[in-house]
Amino acid sequence: MPGMRPAIGVVRHGFPFRSRLTTMTATGFKPAACAAPTLRFAAMGVSAAANSPPAMPTSGELASACPGLAGAAVAASLPAARTRITAAAVEAATPTMPAHCRVDGEINRRIGIDGQPYAIRFRLRMPLAQWNARFYMGGGGGTNGTLVDPVARLGAGYATIGTDGGHDNSVNNVAAAGGTGAFGVDPQARIDFAYNAYDQVTQVGKALVARFYTLPAKRAYFEGCSEGGREALLMTQRFPEHYDGVVAGGPVLHLPLGPMSGVYTTQLFAGLARRSGLAHADGTPAITRTYSDTDLMLLRQAVLGACDALDGLADGIVDNLAACTRPLVNAQLAVLQCKAAKTDACLSADQIGTVQKAFDGTLNSQGVQLYSDWPWGAGAQDFARMFVVPGMAHCRGGPATDSFDMLPQLVDWRGIGGSTWLLSPVGGSWR
Repeated sequence: MPGMRPAIGVVRHGFPFRSRLTTMTATGFKPAACAAPTLRFAAMGVSAAANSPPAMPTSGELASACPGLAGAAVAASLPAARTRITAAAVEAATPTMPAHCRVDGEINRRIGIDGQPYAIRFRLRMPLAQWNARFYMGGGGGTNGTLVDPVARLGAGYATIGTDGGHDNSVNNVAAAGGTGAFGVDPQARIDFAYNAYDQVTQVGKALVARFYTLPAKRAYFEGCSEGGREALLMTQRFPEHYDGVVAGGPVLHLPLGPMSGVYTTQLFAGLARRSGLAHADGTPAITRTYSDTDLMLLRQAVLGACDALDGLADGIVDNLAACTRPLVNAQLAVLQCKAAKTDACLSADQIGTVQKAFDGTLNSQGVQLYSDWPWGAGAQDFARMFVVPGMAHCRGGPATDSFDMLPQLVDWRGIGGSTWLLSPVGGSWR
């Protein structure tokens, strides 16, 4: 858009011997001097040209106004057609949440071509006091179908919102049609899941916030991991006017090729299990037994031996990804290859070959790349930030730090070096 360009930061995390399994991207917009407010407020139908903004209502006034958001006239005024507010009520403060106005609603309730009922559900929470003038949307996970409710940000003063992506796992669940993936039978449900639900809910949420507080949010942020990470990246590409910044962790990219890549990798290790005679009682390949803990440590040490010191510091972390190339790692793996029978001190040729194929990414029978490999390095521009979290699994877990909060740094960042991006661990899993 004129006067705006995306500012992107990346965190990578993964196997301890690889320094990457999935990707997290923080994206913010660096607006021109006065273009951003005009664009942002116009999207919510609020003029940015007023000489002085209206005064913020008191907590009591907001509490009184909350139930009125359920009125038919309010729903009719919202930017998404066929929006219905199903409930609007004040919720009292608890030890974990401040007093706030909770609004539940749905967009475009209908019957799909499969005879199933569908709607884009959403839940909006707006604090009655100390609103920080920011709008926050949390992303989903898996194939969605569960109403996202990012209440953790409410205590920091954010107006928060989430959606189920346009289908309900408790309703749209047909065993013969893929279980909770059965929504894929309906074309509109696929569109809603792909991109439409997050656009519609953002527009409705921002309009409700502007109506409730009598002034629009000054900033908006989106955060998610896995499917939620995909949604975050989606916002920067399809709807760049919606959010000032996003945090996209471990994003699922290029459906359905991303899941296909996962199947391909699973088949590689399943093949290794079969060739190694490793099977469960039911005959399925025992993939988790293809590499013992000792084997994984050998792999880790091979990569560290090849690349740890390339960043100038031998500290058990591969930080110069661009210099950590496959030939360097292969030379270390070759040293580990068993010369005779497999022992704990070496890796079989099949183990080494399988993990190398996995890191090469998905190829077809002609060797043509179908999906991204696992690159050793990645570039970044002045609007990008990349962070490596060695050993972190997908969104959480793994032998690494997985509890950190990206949002405060994103909020401070203006894409011009305004933040040092020092991440401090926090309680619980990454959010």
